[in-house]
Amino acid sequence: MREFDDFMEIVRKIRRNCPWDSVQTHESLKKYLLEESNEVLEGIDRLSKENDSTNLCEELGDVLFQVALHSVIAEEEGLFTVEDVIRDVSFQTPAGSLTALVGPSGSGKSTLLRLMARFWDYQMGHIRMEKRDIREIRTDSLLAQISMVMQSAYLFHGSLRENLCFGNETISEERMVEACRRACCHEFISKLPNGYNTVIGEGGATLSGGEKQRISIARAIMKDAPIIILDEATANVDPENEKELVEAVDALTKEKTIIMIAHRLKTVRHADQIVVVEKGQIVQKGTHEQLMKQEGIYKRFVDAREQAVSWKLAR
Repeated sequence: MREFDDFMEIVRKIRRNCPWDSVQTHESLKKYLLEESNEVLEGIDRLSKENDSTNLCEELGDVLFQVALHSVIAEEEGLFTVEDVIRDVSFQTPAGSLTALVGPSGSGKSTLLRLMARFWDYQMGHIRMEKRDIREIRTDSLLAQISMVMQSAYLFHGSLRENLCFGNETISEERMVEACRRACCHEFISKLPNGYNTVIGEGGATLSGGEKQRISIARAIMKDAPIIILDEATANVDPENEKELVEAVDALTKEKTIIMIAHRLKTVRHADQIVVVEKGQIVQKGTHEQLMKQEGIYKRFVDAREQAVSWKLAR
């Protein structure tokens, strides 16, 4: 898509030309970005006029994603060297199914999820939704079908209400509270000095990691998209928050199509499809029962976790 490429070139130009050595404060960075804002806004305006793109229909079909990628290259000036990070990957996600991505850290799981949401583009191959390459679908139409809960939930400086309703300002009070009840965060919000009007710090500094994750899940519940993408949503949660967070994830994913990165055996065991990723490639694919009959990464993953559960502290 030419408009998207043009816009990304603008962003790269700003990052390349920004005088980072002289940017000592937030104010100096803000001044520089404001000076460049007109060009950025023009790029965003071009993106919003994607005349060559199409909308998705409201009723999606039986297969939501078809992924067949031959090459994904990471190339970003100053951050990454040119590297082939995804190679020869192929799988599909039937509607209403749970697909679990499993593999060691750095294997490409998060990259795959971000490609499916079109945070990045790919060089060779295709990702299709409704038999259409996602690069040919309007960005707003594609993202309307997806709710994402990432490993690190970011909240803005402002009230909890503003964070919950960000991008969905017309939602009713009743629906917001109901979503928070289902996400197991209404109780702790109600105990705050100003309830939903309590102002939190930048990045949600006044909340715990588990509380921020539940706020993120509540936002996803309010969006009510048919596809849920979870990036290790329960990976770094303390035991006190784990029960509530698991209940919140269950409420979010009910009757949805789920694509998730998972490390917890309970979650993976019940997946309709397990995709094992290593070094940017799919090395195994199947159900828990099928993969346990094969020698490979998945069986070693399960054995290691079952052994860890049996560990006991010596007296």
